[in-house]
Amino acid sequence: APSSGAVATTPLLELTRQGWQIINIEFTPHTSSAAIRLTRSASVDLIDAGHCIITDCFFGANGGSGQIGIEDNGGCGFCLVANNRFQGLTGTAIKGLNTGAAVPQMWQIMSNYFNGNTNAIGMSLTESIVADNYILQTANDTNFKVNLIAVAAQGSLNQVINNIFSDAAANVTI
Repeated sequence: APSSGAVATTPLLELTRQGWQIINIEFTPHTSSAAIRLTRSASVDLIDAGHCIITDCFFGANGGSGQIGIEDNGGCGFCLVANNRFQGLTGTAIKGLNTGAAVPQMWQIMSNYFNGNTNAIGMSLTESIVADNYILQTANDTNFKVNLIAVAAQGSLNQVINNIFSDAAANVTI
């Protein structure tokens, strides 16, 4: 779907196969929509967008509400999200919708810049690392910065290290 004339709740780009690299693209998702949705199915139909790399991209708001940067639908694994900028998204910068096939495993969310998003990271993860990110949210807000058990309290064995937060209330749930 295009950024202009897009339909709410429809991602701009949906990946359903493994091994994609998304590099140096600007995304402006529509109201209640993701810029990029990674989908994995619990059936044997080979739908699995795991093993992707998303790097050096810009995810910015376009005036709507509830925008999402990257969205996991079903539990894709082994993804690298690095060196991106998430700016002013009124939903969640990196979000997990469900764990229908699996809890997303071994993600690396590294060296990203989160600025002024309603929520930074909200997805269940297992054996993953969130490191070296700059997370500037609204000062002393009640929204989460990093929540790695956001879907049905699932997720474990994660590392959240060497991140910079905008205030003392880092609000991290691992």
